[in-house]
Amino acid sequence: MASKTQIANIALARLGASKQLTNADTDTSREAIVVRTFFADDVEYVLRDFPWPWATSYVVLGLVGGTASAPVNRDWQYSYRYPSDAAFIRRLVIDGKGRDDPSPAPFRIGRDSQGRLIFTDETAAEVEYTTRISDPSEFDSLFVSMLAWKLGAALAPSISRISGMAETCMQMYEIEKTKAQSRALNESQQMTPFEAELIRARD
Repeated sequence: MASKTQIANIALARLGASKQLTNADTDTSREAIVVRTFFADDVEYVLRDFPWPWATSYVVLGLVGGTASAPVNRDWQYSYRYPSDAAFIRRLVIDGKGRDDPSPAPFRIGRDSQGRLIFTDETAAEVEYTTRISDPSEFDSLFVSMLAWKLGAALAPSISRISGMAETCMQMYEIEKTKAQSRALNESQQMTPFEAELIRARD
């Protein structure tokens, strides 16, 4: 299981830094301070950048405004509360349509005085989303590697003496993302065209 300190040390090692952290949260070195500056934002970045299977959640949204006869505004029929633990909304889930729906239900992210909203014309809306996970022990191994490259790119300007290291880190990040895409496909079973047709025939 990974830890914040381990991920930070991977990033530092990739930058060629000789300094390693004992505790990323309490060390007072320049390296630790820079890690703390970027770490949380980089976790959010990597979570949002790829639909990680291990971070997938579904929830029926809580209605905020709008009825069948009175739309919430001139663009959308309903507004729903954005899930508090969501890092990224992937899609609306529609009964009988499945992930391969050629015409996915439209939605838009907005907000009111209480926080983020999801606007859509769908009733009883359910969403698939990426969960905001902050505990490094729950991270997938490829996520850890991608996060270390992303963190390395953020640390490079102030830590590394190697020219172009930030760009190199982001190039490696993109290579790792391709690996993550392949692994995600291998760890799932997509609906066959025949199964999709059966579902559409029931609508």
